Amino acid sequence: MRIGAVLWIVAPVMNVALQLIVVEAWPVPYRLADHTVSDLGYTTCVAESRPGGLLETCSPLHALFNVGGVVQYLVIGVGTVLLAPRYQWSRITVAAGLVMAAGGVAVSVVPGDVNITAHTLLAIPLFLGGLALLVRAAWQSRRAAPRVAAAAWIVAAATIAGIVWLGFALGGHGPVGWSERLAAESIYVWFAIAGIAALRSPRS
Repeated sequence: MRIGAVLWIVAPVMNVALQLIVVEAWPVPYRLADHTVSDLGYTTCVAESRPGGLLETCSPLHALFNVGGVVQYLVIGVGTVLLAPRYQWSRITVAAGLVMAAGGVAVSVVPGDVNITAHTLLAIPLFLGGLALLVRAAWQSRRAAPRVAAAAWIVAAATIAGIVWLGFALGGHGPVGWSERLAAESIYVWFAIAGIAALRSPRS
């Protein structure tokens, strides 16, 4: 369990560090409101028409970001399996975490500029798997770890709000970058909370 806790703490740190390092290498401005996280993995420099207008994307360290994404989601998947006994998660809950991890690995292997349709479809299990993990873990952890469960409910609500907001943003009504981050990245806050709680628990 201790290893799983450490992995879930490492994953959010890795996520933030990767994004900061890759963004720093961009020769064009990276706008959080308009660029998505996926843009960091683009293998070519392009100018695309987005809901917010024409947007330049150029990520010299795309290989680092994509390989790092594969490692990061594998870390999340392994951490989910190892933490399941501590939080009394069922196999279905663990499966939801593994679906999320598999989706994350898949979108890292197929960047948006290589095949945007495949990238978008592969992102569905990433979003829905993460949301299912949050909801099921919140319910099943309510006795073993009520604070972790409460945090999961809050993050699940933020994730749902982000998904709805992203839908409007893709239609041209709002910032795609911020809404995507709320939908896909909020769960990292919970990973850190659950990981730290497990690490501090005498049962670990």
